[in-house]
Amino acid sequence: ITIDNITNRTIYYVHTGKTGGTTLGFVLRAICDWYRLRRPKEECFKKFHQFNESRLSMITKTHHHTSMTKTNHEWLPKSTSFLFSLRNPIDRAVSAFDMEHPMNTNITDKAIQL
Repeated sequence: ITIDNITNRTIYYVHTGKTGGTTLGFVLRAICDWYRLRRPKEECFKKFHQFNESRLSMITKTHHHTSMTKTNHEWLPKSTSFLFSLRNPIDRAVSAFDMEHPMNTNITDKAIQL
């Protein structure tokens, strides 16, 4: 793959919950669009302008969280490629259970020390 081939691509990132997608948010600028409020969205974009942004981040045009956001009908037909985060289904189920289990959080959303 040449640099020209990469630059001409438009990637649509599909984030499935509990698959490491939030971590990708630290390296993909498209995650910034996920923020609904203007201030957090602007702060997110500023972080990418302060550092050398990766080519992957530059060509990833939108972010879709399968359980939280609607399909971006503007970028879906324009996309040349799709990026998915995947995880072992058993590990994913255990992670989701652990995250939602009442013994793991309290009113302030902090982990309970056992």
